[in-house]
This record gives sequence, C-alpha cells and structure tokens, in this order.
Amino acid sequence: MKKIKLILILTLLTISPQLVNSQFFVELNTGYAAPLYYTGKDTVYNQDYIHKYRYADTIFTECRTYNMGNGFSLGSSMGYQTKIGLKFDLDIFYLNNKDINFLYNNYRHEWNMAYGWNFGDSIPKYYNKYEQYIAYYSSRFSLIPKIGYVHDFNDFSLEYYIGSCFSDITVYVYYNGYDESVTNTTGVVHGTFGEQIFHYYQLEESVSKFKYNKKLITPYFQLKCNYKFNPNLSLNMAVSVSPFMSFNKDNGLYYYYERKSVYDDREFLQEQELEMIDIVPQGIKPNRYNLNVINFSLGVRYYFIKK
Repeated sequence: MKKIKLILILTLLTISPQLVNSQFFVELNTGYAAPLYYTGKDTVYNQDYIHKYRYADTIFTECRTYNMGNGFSLGSSMGYQTKIGLKFDLDIFYLNNKDINFLYNNYRHEWNMAYGWNFGDSIPKYYNKYEQYIAYYSSRFSLIPKIGYVHDFNDFSLEYYIGSCFSDITVYVYYNGYDESVTNTTGVVHGTFGEQIFHYYQLEESVSKFKYNKKLITPYFQLKCNYKFNPNLSLNMAVSVSPFMSFNKDNGLYYYYERKSVYDDREFLQEQELEMIDIVPQGIKPNRYNLNVINFSLGVRYYFIKK
C-alpha cells in the first residue's frame, strides 16, 4: 500500500509542473457529418391496370438506402495543452437533421394508390385514393472526453485524439395517412321521374409523431490540423469518427396523434397523446437504426495565456 501511495505521489509531482505551465483553451466548430456507410436498398414499384370495368394505379416507394445520423453539426471543446504535447479535452457534439435538414438523406416509405371499378358512361361507381408517408429523422447530443498528442511544426500542428463518446440519441418518426373514397349509386326517389345518382363521400386523415430514445457509449477517434495566427488564436480542420453508432429497432414513445374524419357533410377531429404505442408496421421499419458518420468540421480556438 505504501508503494502505491509513493508511486502516485511521484506521478503527481512529475505531471504537476506540466499542468501548471499548460495552456487552457476553448473552441467552437461547425461542419457536416457525412454518412460512413448506408444501410439497405431502395425499392420502387409502379403498376397501372386498366380494364373496361376496373382501373387501378399503384406507386410504391421505399428509400431504404439510408443513414439517419448525417447532416449539419455544431460543436465546442475545452481543455488543456501541456508543454510536453499531451492534450486533455472535453468535446460537445450536436446534430438535429429534423430541424436543420441540410443534405440529409433520410429513410422514408411512400405508398400512393388509386382505384375504381364498375365504370359507367360518365363516372365510376366507386373510387378510392390511399396515400401513406413515413419519414425518419434523428437528433444526437454527445459528450466526448478525449486525450491527444500534438506534433508542432512552428505555427502548424497535427493533433491525434482517442476517447469515448457518450451519446443521447433520439430517432423521430413522422407518419401521414390519407384515405378518400367516393361511392356513386343510382336509385329512384318517390315522386320523381327516372333514376338519380347519390354520392357518398368519406375521408380519413391521420398524422402521427413518434420518437425512439437510446443511450450509447462508443469509441471516438479524431485527427485535427491546427494553424496559429497568433499566440491566442488559431484555426483548425478536423475529421472525426465514432464507430458502432447504431442500434436495433424497438418500440418507441407515441407522443402525438391527430385524426380527421369526414362523412359527407359531417366532420370529426380527434387529438390525443399516448405512450408506448407504435403503429408503424414491422415490415416498414428499418431493420437497424444506422447513425454511423464521419464528421468534417472547421473550428476557431482561443488560448488563455498567462502574462
């Protein structure tokens, strides 16, 4: 036990002069998180069917080539740089492609269908139009403690980092459904001459919003090029990656639901908030939520130098 205490004391005595002479700095950066790879493949289906008594038109699109973690990113950093080239940093990373939709290639599912049958000389006896749209977005907030080493070349320097990324990830799902139908029937009304056409109209519109939350801890790697304009100010470019940023699909929080129903001249509106309900069919969900990206950023750093 005494030996361990002695080793700790000697270590602190060795490091403390470097910490006293170290430079404290803060940094702000912005950039773009590009997809490290995509998951799945796209599917497009289009079919027309025309017959004397029936018509059908179906367009089915699934953009399954997706990465939910890409988009515009914001970040900051603070830490110490010692005289021997070691650096101790704490980074903050934020991305929200739901509200800042910049070059975001999202996962989405679209289904458009229209059909009718028993066509007469003028209007179909029955007509229906159905549309469905599902889109996925994400937000990510990460705290990244890291340690690095600096190679100085006069005003230019290369910095290498390794660390851990503690992320709070939320995947958002937007669902829109539209179902409209018109039925035309003929009949004889008492006291009138001949047949009359009766129209029955029905509309169902629904809007739903979901979210899935996940906490992840992943490794973190970064390479940074830094150029000093003066002892206090520098500009840097960085490339960073945090692999294994993905997780399996799961039930989420169904936090908003709105349904509008119209039956001829009557209209009904329903709004509610529910928890732990998920109406997205399993076959439409992505197999895995993939947020693996490589982040390119540009930052400005300020050093606090003792005079």
